[in-house]
Amino acid sequence: MADKEIKMVVGLGNPGSKYQNTRHNAGFMAVALFAEKLGLTDSRSSGPNLIAWGEAGGVKALLVWPQTYMNNSGPAVRSVLDFYKISPTNLLVVHDEMDLPVGRLKFSQGGGTAGHKGLESILEVLPKNFDRLRLGIGRPEKTVFLEKAMDYVLAPFSSLETALVDQTLKRAAELIEVWVAKNLAAAQRLGNRGEKPQKTKEAIKPPAEPS
Repeated sequence: MADKEIKMVVGLGNPGSKYQNTRHNAGFMAVALFAEKLGLTDSRSSGPNLIAWGEAGGVKALLVWPQTYMNNSGPAVRSVLDFYKISPTNLLVVHDEMDLPVGRLKFSQGGGTAGHKGLESILEVLPKNFDRLRLGIGRPEKTVFLEKAMDYVLAPFSSLETALVDQTLKRAAELIEVWVAKNLAAAQRLGNRGEKPQKTKEAIKPPAEPS
């Protein structure tokens, strides 16, 4: 199957209930909401990942949640790309970003890691030319979490942030749909303007898994 027929969306995070609602799992949560938006209710194990198949605007989408913990995301992501012969240019990685405040999101292509262990792992095995959706989680106050940043990213969002986070994750799911159905530029334009994405013309429904 030609890679241009499939777009792959990866949500970065850590598996297990312990990390389920932590800041570092923003990528997991956004892609889960996208799956819900597509009407997908089940995922299945595929090697070191959970995956699900969907469709937006007539384009097949492969949703992936690595189950290897954040700092080993690279080999897990690469294994799916290789198996389905998908080019990294058809890959969107959704991840948390400390350099953006809570409530902000930003699409980009390439770039550095800003110390993000999941991105560092991916860049060890892939070129930089994949797309990214960065979800702001902010930085800790100077008087809090003094030991290290990991204490902060592995903590849940505060009660004061919950409503804003929910709104942002919902917005992320809408923009991921635009990225799948159209392209990075279209998702960037809507994301930067703060406009609400229009529904794709074709009904969204889970297709049969490719053979």
